[in-house]
Amino acid sequence: MGALVTLDLADDSPVLSLVDVTAMDFSAVALSRYVSTNGDRARCLLGDVRHIPVRAGSFDGVYNLGVMEHFTAGELEKIFQEFYRVLKPGGRIVLFWPPRYGVSVIGLKVIHNLLKYGLRYHARLHPDEPNLLPSQKAAADLLASHGFEGAQITFTGRDLWTYCVIAGLKRAA
Repeated sequence: MGALVTLDLADDSPVLSLVDVTAMDFSAVALSRYVSTNGDRARCLLGDVRHIPVRAGSFDGVYNLGVMEHFTAGELEKIFQEFYRVLKPGGRIVLFWPPRYGVSVIGLKVIHNLLKYGLRYHARLHPDEPNLLPSQKAAADLLASHGFEGAQITFTGRDLWTYCVIAGLKRAA
């Protein structure tokens, strides 16, 4: 069936020419935007990442960008169980997860404080982020504790130190 992408990406055309993609989001508006950008080359699935509405072993890969930080620790447990469930044995997981020490996180804190204390304006610029990645070791431990092996975690200047890229494989049956 290909890969499950749990984010409304701006342009997946390079990926869509290589693999079958199922784009999933809990927002019909986000999926509509995805279709307007990428056409009908990807299957769209309205759903919640904590309860992915497909049968077990449906996907070769799961990919998401900037999603994990918005969930509590308990919700992350359910999400990783779902990722494991929907992946085929040997399937790949790739997560782009902002760390506490990422440039965008630090930058947003500065902007929030400037607005709050400098301009006395209380604004929410983005949804809460209760689970910014604490460390690369925490990412590797999280993958291993949910049945993923071969963890590869990178944090580089390629994206201006915005995300840790976390990759792993579902253990073969």
